[in-house]
Amino acid sequence: MKQFYFIVLIQSLSSCVLNIDCQSCEYLYPVGYLPSQKKLLLTYQTNQKETELFSWDVNTRYLNKDLSSFYSPMGVQVLPNDIGFSFIRNGKIYVKKFFVRSTRCIHLDDMIYDVNHIFWKNEETFYCSAKKDKRYAIFKGNFKEDCDCVLSSNEHDYLYPYIVGEELFCLKREKEFKYSIILLVGGNEIVLTDLEQKNISHFNVINKDEIFFLNFNKKEKSSYLFDYFLWKRTQHEKPIKLFTFSIPQMFLEEGLCETFLPFLPKCLGNKILFVSESLNFGNISKTSIFEFDLIKTQSLEVFSHVDRSLFGIMPAEDRIFFGGAFCGSQIQKDNVEIQIQKDKDEIGSFTNVEIDLFDAEYKLDLPFIYK
Repeated sequence: MKQFYFIVLIQSLSSCVLNIDCQSCEYLYPVGYLPSQKKLLLTYQTNQKETELFSWDVNTRYLNKDLSSFYSPMGVQVLPNDIGFSFIRNGKIYVKKFFVRSTRCIHLDDMIYDVNHIFWKNEETFYCSAKKDKRYAIFKGNFKEDCDCVLSSNEHDYLYPYIVGEELFCLKREKEFKYSIILLVGGNEIVLTDLEQKNISHFNVINKDEIFFLNFNKKEKSSYLFDYFLWKRTQHEKPIKLFTFSIPQMFLEEGLCETFLPFLPKCLGNKILFVSESLNFGNISKTSIFEFDLIKTQSLEVFSHVDRSLFGIMPAEDRIFFGGAFCGSQIQKDNVEIQIQKDKDEIGSFTNVEIDLFDAEYKLDLPFIYK
């Protein structure tokens, strides 16, 4: 059975504090997992413009700041074989390998800009969607900074490249927001299906026969509603809407630097974990963790917190990690305390993380327990 662990940022107060409006929030959530190293990558955001990246060893309980505060990483991706990670900063691709101290910017063609999605095929080669001549295209690049255009057009966009085996899948967006799922074989573009949905904001290929995508439904009061769809290649049918979920406006418009990325659903076999506003808190808007069963075709709220909005779902072998938002009237500037909770019982803590230090290691003070 999957074990759920909640990464909680506790706002401890001291004589050195920043006076911040009571509506201000900080965010701490996992963005990657390194199976061979048993480490989580954590994003820590203290304001609307800057993020920090930490790695946390789930066995030794050491927390390490792997990236300089100069960078505010977005779209973190773990590299194949866990040798490091990539991220996007100001529309450019950066790579940090764990055995190399410096962080490297991969320079593509000067005419290519606004990278918005990366998929690593292996340790050296990646595919990305980026703009050229005002249109998104699919590019293939590597650490040698070779760059080839795989798919492009002067009239429409190509988005979200995924490689399954030797097949490349992506999303094609034409005029008036007409979308199609594309398969590239031998340089030939094959339209697998045309989609009726007009506001697709994410595209995820699980395997060559199952493709999930997200469609914006509508804005309702202070929340955004999204529909999650499944298209099966073998059935050649229209996409099936699995469930609808809602995200508070404050997170997407005013709060998180990564906007929607921490709220993306995660597929685990016949289950899909997703984040949505909970009905258990009355008029108070908080997000909880839900589970959708693909066999029973029904949703169930599986984890909530009375004081926190939860998001950032990260599967890690037989465990599920997630983080959330932490709001308060005063937030300490130099030191934070991190606690790990299983359900609602505290089982570990870490104190006095100097968040401005680079390449410093810290250890959890109390024992951490896994089952």
